[in-house]
Amino acid sequence: MVHPGPINNQILLEQVDFPLCEANLSHYNYKVRSDMRENEDFQVLPYEAWKLLYDNYGGVEVRRFTTREKRTTVEIWYARANIWVVEERAVLAKVELLVSKNDTIQQLLDRLRLTLKRYQIAPESYLARQPSVFKVSGL
Repeated sequence: MVHPGPINNQILLEQVDFPLCEANLSHYNYKVRSDMRENEDFQVLPYEAWKLLYDNYGGVEVRRFTTREKRTTVEIWYARANIWVVEERAVLAKVELLVSKNDTIQQLLDRLRLTLKRYQIAPESYLARQPSVFKVSGL
């Protein structure tokens, strides 16, 4: 039998501007394209099934977690939070964070700090201020 090669999920994904290198945050590196349809374009697998396939074939893991609302579901598409860093009416950076329903405020602040450092912006100088306008789109 011929080995089919690694699992390739690239057709399902959008590019992330600044991937997070930390292993525990790597699932935020992959945005599932909004035009993809569950059970038509992809299938959600239990972790044990994915692990078996991944161990045999390799590939890129697009990890998602369950969330409990009225019933337990898998959160495929994260909400997008757009944050603008503004200094004296000049936009220094526009940062997009992918936000899970399971995220805490502390987790969001930690990821925002990592992202701002990639823009070479000292995060504490901005996060310590009281924002005059705060809007998170997509939530």
